[in-house]
Amino acid sequence: MRAVLFDLGGVLVDYDHAATIAAVASISRAGIGEVRRTFERAGTDFGTGRLNGDGFYQLLSREVGLESGFQRFAEKLCISQTRVDAAIDYAVSLARKEGVQVGIISNINEIHAEWVYRHLPELAQCQPVIMSNEVGLVKPDPAIYQLALSRLGAAPSDAIFIDDSEANARGAEQIGMAGIVHHEWRDTRRQIERFLAGSSAV
Repeated sequence: MRAVLFDLGGVLVDYDHAATIAAVASISRAGIGEVRRTFERAGTDFGTGRLNGDGFYQLLSREVGLESGFQRFAEKLCISQTRVDAAIDYAVSLARKEGVQVGIISNINEIHAEWVYRHLPELAQCQPVIMSNEVGLVKPDPAIYQLALSRLGAAPSDAIFIDDSEANARGAEQIGMAGIVHHEWRDTRRQIERFLAGSSAV
């Protein structure tokens, strides 16, 4: 059994952080720079679930003067997220192959995760789905990859992880998994297929 584990943002989902900051700034009394700094200060807590969606909304309301209700704020926070349909279709095709397990490891927050669950019903075909805000761990902490392997019942050498962040892909390699830094789908797909065919080099 071989396991293919995907990141979400930048791999299966397009996400533009700068556009998100600008969208939130458009409903605040602060400038983009101040909104960005508030995001950065709260990032780890939001990403590990120590701060939930409502807590983040309340924090931003205090710090940058949000001028909207929670629902509009959540819409602005998710404004740049879109499905990468070809990538999702490929992940589903892998999940249907005999001898292949497909899972997810994502650094994400509660509001973005809710968007993902609504817009990617295909996640039901992935196991495990490791969301950082649900497990209290973020990449590249080795523990988050080890948690995924534990849920898979897989050895590190039988798993590959795909992420658009080099640090996160290398984090997987540090515990013995194969890692791919995703840039372009044709190349990423070729590397995954080589791994599934038994090649030690991706």
